[in-house]
Amino acid sequence: MVELKTKIEPARAETGSLYWTLSLPVEIGAEGRLSRSQQIVLVNKLSTQKTTQSLRAAMNPMFHDVADQTNTSESGEFLAATPQQRARHILLSLGDGQSGTDCALTWLAEGTICSVHLGPPNVKAISLRRFWYIQNDGSVSYHLSFALTRYAHSLADFFFISMLQKLAAPSEFELSISPVGGGQSGAPSWENQNVFPFRAFSVKSNASGITRTDSFWGFVKNCFTRDAAELLADFGAEANLPTHPYLGPSGTHLPQSRSIFSFKDRTLFELLLPKKEEKPVPRHDVIFDRDYRLISEVIRKLTVNGRTILDRGFQRWLENGQFAEPVEGQLAIAVQRDAKIEQLIANDNVRMQSWPGFRRDRLRYLFMAGFNQNVIDFLNQDASEVLDSLDPIYPTFDEEVAERFFVRYANPRALISYAKTWRSLDIGARYIGNCPYIFLIHVRSMHNEIIADKFEMEATSLIDEAAQWHDKGQLAKASDKFYEFRIYDHLNYERSYLDNNFRYNTEREFFEAVQDIRGVTRKHARIGNLLALLEQQTHSTESRISGRNGYILNGMVAALATFTVSTALHDWSVSRPAVPGEAVEGLPLFLSVSSSILGGLGVVLFVLLMGFLTRLLWRWARSQWPVWIARLVGFLQQLR
Repeated sequence: MVELKTKIEPARAETGSLYWTLSLPVEIGAEGRLSRSQQIVLVNKLSTQKTTQSLRAAMNPMFHDVADQTNTSESGEFLAATPQQRARHILLSLGDGQSGTDCALTWLAEGTICSVHLGPPNVKAISLRRFWYIQNDGSVSYHLSFALTRYAHSLADFFFISMLQKLAAPSEFELSISPVGGGQSGAPSWENQNVFPFRAFSVKSNASGITRTDSFWGFVKNCFTRDAAELLADFGAEANLPTHPYLGPSGTHLPQSRSIFSFKDRTLFELLLPKKEEKPVPRHDVIFDRDYRLISEVIRKLTVNGRTILDRGFQRWLENGQFAEPVEGQLAIAVQRDAKIEQLIANDNVRMQSWPGFRRDRLRYLFMAGFNQNVIDFLNQDASEVLDSLDPIYPTFDEEVAERFFVRYANPRALISYAKTWRSLDIGARYIGNCPYIFLIHVRSMHNEIIADKFEMEATSLIDEAAQWHDKGQLAKASDKFYEFRIYDHLNYERSYLDNNFRYNTEREFFEAVQDIRGVTRKHARIGNLLALLEQQTHSTESRISGRNGYILNGMVAALATFTVSTALHDWSVSRPAVPGEAVEGLPLFLSVSSSILGGLGVVLFVLLMGFLTRLLWRWARSQWPVWIARLVGFLQQLR
């Protein structure tokens, strides 16, 4: 046992609110989207639906305020309500039911298995709103907005919030790792609640007077199935949530998804934009490396044989510097007779004299730095990692910092914002569960990301296919494939791709930053390069085809020249008057065969000419048939 003299921070009832929107792209029918006629039918259907009209009446003015959504089509972009549009309350519980009363989370970080014991399962009352968003090109997305209106600034709640992001992006977890206390790794399926971390959460809901408990993704699937059946009842089309392999746990398939996390939390906001004597100061003036080495050193000492276990005693010490009495177990072994740790604890005590809330604020900084980058191992960071992760997209300039409206971040799968007061969030939370301005940036960038991914794969596939036609010597087919791709696929991509139409600099710059972080800008540029490469290959192919046609044309010219000369000689020999006593050597032989030569040349020339004209006509017709079909399809759509 060891007695450690540390200054204890008084407990404070700091709380905040979190609004999480989970957005899922939807595939409908064979084309993956609604047709134009289906959109019009849906618009007419929703025009009489009071819940949708109420939703659009509240949100559309805010959408139009922040972005130019002028559209000449009959449908345009629009929101659609679900049958359960009013807020529905559920209980979301973090805690593996197979591990008894102890909520234990386990992850893999830097080759070490880490486990944290957080006490009894953490159960939160959550309000839920669900709705649809339909793009002008018929693409559909499904959205679930969860509101956690009160959370504590405790290690347990910070892990609860961090695990929400892990539901959609479970990096740092391996299927072979089971939580401490038991449990089995499950099959790599997003619907399988036995896959950790998916099984760490359970949802208790009440529908039609029946209470049921589901895994998180099982609950999402049930909601989607019911809502999709109602939305598409008039079409008979099937709706699916497309899945893709996730690069975290090997073999795990998840629905494609993107998230918005909006924190309304005065304390977190003030820490991100610190002030001294009422003047803004840089974060590096309050975050020092020596302040963060202590936690890393203790975690290192708690690591035995490649496994770290952080128990409740560690949690109490981390939050306020208070050790359980007496100090026993691994924590005592970690800190006793360690001169470095004792020196770092002394530094903590000095910091507490000028910064009474230092220890809890350090925990808050660690949480935000980890959450912004979707890192569950957020306790084990040094000051440089914390500062890098807290460097925001907005604000970036001194004038923006002085305005102190909000702080925004983005990672490849989520948009994250912090504010102390947020009028647009307060309004939007009553309808779509989040800030409408952030939602519009989010849903448009998600749409661009999806179609850019799809088009990039199609362009790459076309290059491979064109190479095969080249190898087979079928150059005309390679050229036709490119023009067909330009007429259909590329045109549809350009029509579907959403430009940056936001009216204000803040939203415009944030949208561009999100596009960069999610790789959309890079992919869009790469698509342009691929098309340029395809066009270059096509021009080369056409040149080779022209060369082949040139050989045919040259042969025809040679045959025509021979035919012309032969005809002239034949006419001369036949019409030449006989001169007595004159003999022309070989003339009788020419006269005897000239008719046969001329007849043969005429047949050859006629065949070559007809073949050449047929080839030109066939190539012209093949180049025009996509245009004819496109016009016919457009005409038939007008008739429908």
